[in-house]
This record gives sequence, structure tokens and C-alpha cells, in this order.
Amino acid sequence: MVLNRRGMIGMVDAMAFIIIIAVALSVTISYMDAPDWRDSSGDILDTVSGVEVRLSDMTDLEDDSLVFLTDLIAFDIRNGGHGSIDYLAQILDVYSSGRGYHLELTFDDVTISVGVDVEGDTTFAHRDVFVSTGGKLAMRLTMAS
Repeated sequence: MVLNRRGMIGMVDAMAFIIIIAVALSVTISYMDAPDWRDSSGDILDTVSGVEVRLSDMTDLEDDSLVFLTDLIAFDIRNGGHGSIDYLAQILDVYSSGRGYHLELTFDDVTISVGVDVEGDTTFAHRDVFVSTGGKLAMRLTMAS
């Protein structure tokens, strides 16, 4: 059997095509049988309470140090700001995967709500997060199932 360059390149090309099709099929099949991948309310609150952001990204300060998002939320609730709360709403829009959600944030007896009222089957989670300036931020998340 004689192989020339054109035959060898054709054979390598066919093998690469077969490998690519096999990988694409395995990925497609794995997503078809995947269980519900959406995070629960408690998992979302656990994630949110651990998020750190650069201070310069969330405020007018030139300080690039990392702070917890919950500290900035408590600061905004106390001082009437909204930047970190709007950022949290964007995070929840992604994590809720299209499900409705309602989040109540309470700090120093001031409560702010994010999201819409959720009806029907819901899941619920509550977390108290101690902020670095003192006090605690209470987060109560209700999500549609």
C-alpha cells in the first residue's frame, strides 16, 4: 500500500473530524440528562455573602482594595445609596435563571426589597451576615421553584 501526502492529510483530517463529532455528541448527551442545575436559595445567599469586589469599582474612591459586597450593601442601606444593591440585583438575575425572586435586606432596622413578589411554589432562605463596621445584615431570599 502506497501513501502519499494527500492521502495522509485526508486521513488525519477525517480522524480529527470524527473526534470533534464524538466530543460534540458526548456534550450534547450529557446536557440532555442533566438534573436541574439551578442553585437553591440558600446556595445563592451563601455565594452572595462571600463575594468580594474592588472598592474602586463600586465607589468613587481610587482604592483598589477588596471588600465584601455585604459591607457595601450595609453602607448603602445606611446612607441611602444604591450602587451595590443594583449590582446585587444583577447577580440575582443571573443566579435565578429566569425564576422570580424577592430579596429583603435589613440593616439598622431599615429594610430594602429587590425583585418582585413571588407566587406559587417557592423556596426560602435566610442568612445573617456580620459586617465589618458592626451590626448584621439580614438577607431573606424567596425564589419561585
